[in-house]
Amino acid sequence: MLNMLGIAVRTVAMTMALACAPPVAADYAAGQRAWDAGRPNEALAQWRTAANEGDRRAMLALGRRLGALRDDYVEAYKWFSLAADQGEEDAVKERDALASKMTPEQMAAAQERAEAWRPGQPSVTDAPEAPAAVVPEAVTPAPTVSLPLSPEILEAQTLLAELGYEPGPADGVWSERTAQAYRAFLGDAGLPAEEELTLPALRALRIGVALLGSAAKPERGTAAAVPDAPRKPSGSERERSWEREWTVGKRFKDCAECPELVVVPSGTFEMGAPPHETGREEDEGPVHQVKIGERFAVGVYEVTFDEWDACEGCVGYRPDDEGLGRSRLPVINVDWDDAQSYVAWLSGKTGKEYRLLSESEWEYVARAGTTTPFHTGGTISTDQANYNGDYVYGPGRRGQFRHRTIPVGSFPANRFGLHDVHGNVWEWVEDCWNGSYEGAPDDGSAWLTGDCSLRVLRGGSWGDQPWIMRSAFRYRETGTLRINLVGFRVARVLARVLD
Repeated sequence: MLNMLGIAVRTVAMTMALACAPPVAADYAAGQRAWDAGRPNEALAQWRTAANEGDRRAMLALGRRLGALRDDYVEAYKWFSLAADQGEEDAVKERDALASKMTPEQMAAAQERAEAWRPGQPSVTDAPEAPAAVVPEAVTPAPTVSLPLSPEILEAQTLLAELGYEPGPADGVWSERTAQAYRAFLGDAGLPAEEELTLPALRALRIGVALLGSAAKPERGTAAAVPDAPRKPSGSERERSWEREWTVGKRFKDCAECPELVVVPSGTFEMGAPPHETGREEDEGPVHQVKIGERFAVGVYEVTFDEWDACEGCVGYRPDDEGLGRSRLPVINVDWDDAQSYVAWLSGKTGKEYRLLSESEWEYVARAGTTTPFHTGGTISTDQANYNGDYVYGPGRRGQFRHRTIPVGSFPANRFGLHDVHGNVWEWVEDCWNGSYEGAPDDGSAWLTGDCSLRVLRGGSWGDQPWIMRSAFRYRETGTLRINLVGFRVARVLARVLD
């Protein structure tokens, strides 16, 4: 599973010029067959065996696959270096490209591993994860609001400080000024005491800051004006207008620069892949029922460069289009935090609640009522999606490998009106990573516990094989990854207020 976000996978030619001893050649070939069949873990094990016996083809394959993950840059650079030392020209180019993304510490560690390597020895693998830090409890002096210290709180404190607000001391105690920003969006009594700031709460805080930031930046230490909360219509008023206002399939935009949205229905579906589905991974189960209780709106397309470039709240970041062009191409080279800054800006600009989809919402709208591997049925073609057409799934046929993104909406939409849920670019969703669905939410909400150093990506990309683009396929990455195969899609809550 380690190549999903790397440069497009190409089958390495097996020529006599690269012939090795029969057992090594068998290991390399077995690895390639396992990869083509959708068994990445088996492929990596075979390639490690061959690489540790000196097979430069296996070294190059490992470098390419491991180089797709930021946490594996050290090991990837090692294998590229070793393959380059044996005369593999492609390894030299890919090693040098990888070096530009690495820190000096990573480079030093990679060079040390390469120098220490000897044929026949086991490969160095990733170091075990450090234990999670203990979150201290904060005290609650009035009139402040107390929350446990967390990375999210520190992030929000930094955000508020940059805007001239007083976020409170570093022990996790929030000042009333901070609660004002939160109330600017929620319109309630402020941050609940002794409740950890969850990601949805952080998003609300960001939106509140965006709303306050639309006025002049306050002088440090002065009171910030909090806009009055709008009148909430009665439940009966909203109930009467709900069906009329948010008809399923309705397409709309909240502003000229905003992404086009479509209203998707509520419903229940089976999330995950059944054991017999070709290419299924263990983390795609167990299959479980999820209920999406309310209609919501989803981006008809993946967010485009045009839409990103209109963002005034995206911290001045201009993602590199790598010479492919911008306009209607999906934005690439954006990480999870970039996506969060975009939806916060949209929310502040429109006064509506934009966000990323939860993982279960993503699979629900990608399937669009189907139970097959793709919304197109039991297979898919390059006339229906942008992916590596050198490979086939099930009864499919070979097609184009375009080697790049293409404009959004180039293929027919699924039954819910969404384009490009399979291929083109991976899409960030809200959730933390969990290795199975044991204990997963069944109400469509994001899963915000687990390994939150990793975030979930869905849908596959232009460089991936078709089995990776299945509706059930899941992938995890560090939230700081910026690469040319990754973008995102937005969701919006539909205003419904009940008594």
